[in-house]
Amino acid sequence: MKTKKIILSAFVAIFVFSNCMGEELGRCDLPKGLIPYKKEQTYSFIDELGQTINIPVTESMWDWIRSREDNSENYYTYRSQIVRLNTESNNLIINFRFDADGCMTGGDYNEIVIAITYLDKTCVFILPSNTEGILTDTYTSFHESIEINGKVYSDVFEQNFVTNAEVSTQLFYNTTYGILQVNRDGKNFLSINQKAEEIKSSSNADILNEEFGITSINDVKINTSETKLLRIYAVTGALVYSSSTDFNLKSAYLNKGIYIVETTNNLGEVKQEKIVVK
Repeated sequence: MKTKKIILSAFVAIFVFSNCMGEELGRCDLPKGLIPYKKEQTYSFIDELGQTINIPVTESMWDWIRSREDNSENYYTYRSQIVRLNTESNNLIINFRFDADGCMTGGDYNEIVIAITYLDKTCVFILPSNTEGILTDTYTSFHESIEINGKVYSDVFEQNFVTNAEVSTQLFYNTTYGILQVNRDGKNFLSINQKAEEIKSSSNADILNEEFGITSINDVKINTSETKLLRIYAVTGALVYSSSTDFNLKSAYLNKGIYIVETTNNLGEVKQEKIVVK
């Protein structure tokens, strides 16, 4: 009899506890591919003094977060992504936080929060994206192409605002490279070191050349309805074309040679194919 009472008490406790947990009202996932920085990789930037800063990705994680409604046990579960780049001296720290919490309020967008701290200066930017994983021009400016430090970049988003110290700050960002440039009062505060990134990419190109067969450019089939990003690399690894809107290979105006075509679909899956242009 005593044993039955113990079992019954345990059952009641489990029942009460499970009900106290509340009901999940919705689950919101995040698209992939908007923050291009990968864990254990090192990225190169140029600071306001023209000096090169190499900064590794020290943290990259995905998590599920529960958020309860006011005065209720019911909750929403949303996906969260955190990426952190940090130099050993802590002179430069770049934090990304990307939460899929927009659905909790019935919204159709999420926000990437970027906080950049260099020495004693911090800039914070917010980039909105839709739930399909495409950055939007809500309180940002969109450039089909823009030149930064002598290089041309495609699909660039620009955000401007004035800090509490009345300092005008400006961010240029795309999903291919991430942070392209940050300006303060019209002067370069931080910018991508493109030469270093091209050298790093070229080492990856050697691996790609060995793994993929060659297809004629005329035989390449791209499903435009399922593709959200197209990138084309030269065999050296240098990026020669990138677009999230135009998936026609002819738009890249490729010269004769061999290229790596990389497509990212709506699920964040990446496919690579080597092509030849004759």
